[in-house]
Amino acid sequence: MTTLSKNPVSLASNLIDFMVSEIRGARDVWVKLGEKEQNEVLDRIRKQAVSIVANCVSTVISSDRPSIECKIETVTIKKYVEAKIVCSKDDKYVHDLVDFQGRHAMIVLVDKAQYTGCEDQYEADPDQRGIDFS
Repeated sequence: MTTLSKNPVSLASNLIDFMVSEIRGARDVWVKLGEKEQNEVLDRIRKQAVSIVANCVSTVISSDRPSIECKIETVTIKKYVEAKIVCSKDDKYVHDLVDFQGRHAMIVLVDKAQYTGCEDQYEADPDQRGIDFS
């Protein structure tokens, strides 16, 4: 699997690197691969595409500022709005979050899933073609 870079200049190269590695590693041309082998290739492509898109979204949104993926667990609205966020204690910016306590911050709401989801539109060619009775 290709190691992803968070450098915006290299986002395209991440995609190109992955495609070239798939082409170089291909056992044969697409039409000569069986349905199982085509599905294996498609699975690798789907996983890598989702990973690259998620990385792109993170890079563009964070714009080289510390960012932490989190879940907004609860929101309470009374005299003011209070939100409880939950994130991994192993995130590399968790200490920045602790240091930011009591300071003003901007929250950007992004769901990476809205930028993925079409990866299942591709299917392997069936090993046996359907019979045309017309």
